[in-house]
Amino acid sequence: LINKEFVGKSDSEKEILNDIKFVDNNNIYVVFQKDPIEGQYATSLEEALILTNYKNDIINDVIKDCRPKIYNQILKSDDSRKDLRENLIHNSYKLQKKLSDSKSDFSNKLIFRILSSENSDDLPNLPNYLEDGLEWLVRNLQVNDMLSLNQVEAGGDMEAENMRLDDAEVITDDAK
Repeated sequence: LINKEFVGKSDSEKEILNDIKFVDNNNIYVVFQKDPIEGQYATSLEEALILTNYKNDIINDVIKDCRPKIYNQILKSDDSRKDLRENLIHNSYKLQKKLSDSKSDFSNKLIFRILSSENSDDLPNLPNYLEDGLEWLVRNLQVNDMLSLNQVEAGGDMEAENMRLDDAEVITDDAK
């Protein structure tokens, strides 16, 4: 299953996304949603969160709180599924369009629910592209920390050497 934008496109046109790479240029790493999630190509952060976490209680509660009417319509749109929440997958684009005028409400409620959750197992997962970006950031911060530490240590070595030279000069002056 793919979003409406890809209906009627040839397989080669659909595969173009597979060849796109994240941009990695020194201290800049640009990530974006390019891989399908549950067979859908997310068109926004909200849609990527919904697709990644369609079974998550926090995500479902926040959607229901922000857009109760459309949430209930989507869940009931195909009641032949064992898990009605799978309907969120097939209606993720429609749902994110309905959420588009209340992104701050959605994000604020989501953050509040995450921060007030007592069980870390209940927390939603980040979409893969965000995980990739954060992993890159952690790796690069660690590398930069090591470089800074080496510079500090090298500076400390220079300072110790200068102190030894100063001490040697004092001894030499005393000997005169």
